[in-house]
Amino acid sequence: PGPDEEIRLVLRRNGGVMRGIVRDVNGAPVAAAIFAKLRGAGGSPEPSTRYERALPVHGQSEADGSFALEGVPRAELWIGARAEGYAPLWV
Repeated sequence: PGPDEEIRLVLRRNGGVMRGIVRDVNGAPVAAAIFAKLRGAGGSPEPSTRYERALPVHGQSEADGSFALEGVPRAELWIGARAEGYAPLWV
């Protein structure tokens, strides 16, 4: 056998990082669950299981409402937020 060689592999996450802040209608920050779905060809005003596909991209906003989702693909997306006491919202 030959001399030992060191091989360095650098793995990078797919996609980018999406950052934002969740606020209520009065502008107060909200801790919420954040989700992402790929937009489908249906053109619906809200995401549905018929045209959109859930992604393994989700997270939680902090007490100040801030969030950062990692691994977000470059695509048209629905971003949703859900918090206790509030109606779910998709944009």
